[in-house]
This record gives sequence, C-alpha cells and structure tokens, in this order.
Amino acid sequence: MLITGACGRGCRVGRDLGLDGVVDHFTLSGDEAGWLQNKTGATRLGFAVQLKF
Repeated sequence: MLITGACGRGCRVGRDLGLDGVVDHFTLSGDEAGWLQNKTGATRLGFAVQLKF
C-alpha cells in the first residue's frame, strides 16, 4: 500500500509500507488507547484519527 501526502509546493511524497507497515502505522498503542477512555462517539473517533495523522 502506498501512503501519500502533499508537501508544501504541490508535490506528492509517498512510501510503500506493505500490509504490516500499514497495520503498525494505523494501530493505536496502549498509551494512545488510554487517551481515548474519557471520550465518546464522534469525539473519540476524531481524536483517534488525529493521533494517527
């Protein structure tokens, strides 16, 4: 899987992570999961997404 992002001048930057890399990148760590305990609903989802990007 190729993960891409935009740099400051409209160019595209990417790296091929493979399945294991994608899972590692987008899986919450124990500490990150702990930060979500007091959040609910859309707030929880939004906070989780912000942690990973």
